[in-house]
Order: sequence, then structure tokens, then C-alpha cells
Amino acid sequence: IDSLQKTLAAMPEDTNRVMAYRLLFRALYAEDRSGALLEVAEKGLALSRKLDYSKGLSLFIFYKASALDILGRGNESIPLFEEGLQLAKNKGDQQAVADYLINLGTAYYSLGSMDKSLQNYLGAYDIYKLSNQKESLSKVLNNIGIIYRSQEKYDRAEAIYKESLTIKRELLDTLGMAAAYQNLAALYSIVNRHEEAI
Repeated sequence: IDSLQKTLAAMPEDTNRVMAYRLLFRALYAEDRSGALLEVAEKGLALSRKLDYSKGLSLFIFYKASALDILGRGNESIPLFEEGLQLAKNKGDQQAVADYLINLGTAYYSLGSMDKSLQNYLGAYDIYKLSNQKESLSKVLNNIGIIYRSQEKYDRAEAIYKESLTIKRELLDTLGMAAAYQNLAALYSIVNRHEEAI
């Protein structure tokens, strides 16, 4: 990290510098130095905007929004996630669209806006279903189930958790299966189906 920071200080303001900011951001993230992430993301985004560098914009819109979210500033991350979503749609990059929808869903969930959270999760669900991305599909299903559970739509939540569990079994994802079982058990506890919960 120190050597990257020294190198960056001496670099001209070009696309290579943007990519050096990317390396620094990723190194800081890997070492869980969340306090420094936002500053690096802001510098990378500002330079990408100045250079009109589309690859840098895609990266650093996401990085800055993620850094804000990590810092508990989800309300500030939403406009950036929405800007990134629009860029991804304009490029026709469905994987990036799904990633932005997931992050928007999470940001809205943390702010207590369940309907907007669900809307974004369902958008990602459609993309994963069409592209047969089973691992991503099973994860977003758990998120959707949590929303339905919080909205007291227990039958719908149960069906969603079971769909996720079926996919986790197909993938032999034991950790994911454990999470799905935990979600089902919590649901059954809420609705007084204690034997099933156990």
C-alpha cells in the first residue's frame, strides 16, 4: 500500500493512474482498511470523470458507492448505484445490471425501504434466472425471502427459502444450505411451527 501511494503521487493524470487507484482501493479493501476506501474511490472517480474514461467510471462509481455503504452512509450510496445501473444498462452489460440491482436492494434494505429493496432484488432474480446463474440466483432468493419474512408474507418467504435450498443442494453448497436452513428455522419459529424449526 505504501509503495502504491508513492507511485500514485508521481504519476501523470492519465488512465494508468486511474488503474493504479483501482489497485490501491483493492489493497485497502483486502486489508480491511475501510476508513481509507472512500478517499481513494473519490480520487479515482474524479479522475475518471475528468478523463471521460468509461472503464474507470464503471469501476469507481461502484467503488465509491460501496465505500459509502460500508461506512453506513447507504442513503448517499444510492444515487451512485443508480448512476452505475444506468451506465450498465446503456452498455447492455446484464451482469453489471444485476450487481447494481443487488447493491441497491441491500442499500434500500438497510434504510428500511422494503418495497424498493424487493423491487431491486426481483430485477436481479430475473437476470440470474434467464442466464441460469444458479449460485447468484440462490443468494438473491435468500435476500428476497428475508424481505417477505419482514413483511410477514410467511407463505411466500417459505416458498422462496425452499427454492433457494433446492438450488444449494444441486450445487452441493453446504454453507449455502446451512444459511437456507437457518432462514427456514427462523421463519418456522416466528409462525410457531417449532417442531419444523428444530
